[in-house]
Amino acid sequence: MSDQPLRKPTRRTTVIIVGVLLAVVVIVAVVGLITAAAVPPAPPATSAAPAPASSAAPTPTSTPVPTATPSASSTPSATAEPTVRSAPTPQATKAAPITQSTPAVIKKELGVSVTKMEAVTGAAAEPGEIAGPAVRFTIRIVNTTGKAVPLSSTVVNAYYGPDLTPAIALAAPGGEPFPSSVANGATATGVFVFNIPKASRSAVQVTVDTSVSNPVIAFKGAAPTS
Repeated sequence: MSDQPLRKPTRRTTVIIVGVLLAVVVIVAVVGLITAAAVPPAPPATSAAPAPASSAAPTPTSTPVPTATPSASSTPSATAEPTVRSAPTPQATKAAPITQSTPAVIKKELGVSVTKMEAVTGAAAEPGEIAGPAVRFTIRIVNTTGKAVPLSSTVVNAYYGPDLTPAIALAAPGGEPFPSSVANGATATGVFVFNIPKASRSAVQVTVDTSVSNPVIAFKGAAPTS
């Protein structure tokens, strides 16, 4: 048997083979893409978050509460009992003749005297005063105590009759109070007017009170009627 000569592939056959190969390649590529799309992506690897280092909790420190220091004013303290000063004891009244020429002694080196008495007609110059027969007394205080003596609280009163009826004081005519004080070695004069009925002037009493700590001087006697 004689061998037949081998046929050389034609150009057409070559084209067909190349086309088949390209189709296979395309199909494989498409299948690969579809497969890759269908497979869900693997979740990214998560690295374990570093656990926060636990620091020791700070130990609470107790802040000392300031203790209120009691002030001197709030701290009760035993206080001394207040000194109770007793009121001055009124001194006994000293009587003296109303016509006495030398001063009556109020206390050592302080004296008083009635230097003049005048019958006058009293004038009602202020509320409560009654015009009518009156007696005007001039009274002088002598001071040789070595210091000034206050006279602002000196009170002069007059009484008449057996019952010592209080006489109404008048400002006129010619009334003049004592000055506020009398200096050492000086004299102070005051003029005082009182309603005294003429019929009752045989028994008159004029009192001079310079201080509660001094005796009251009571001048007694008759007063002029004219």
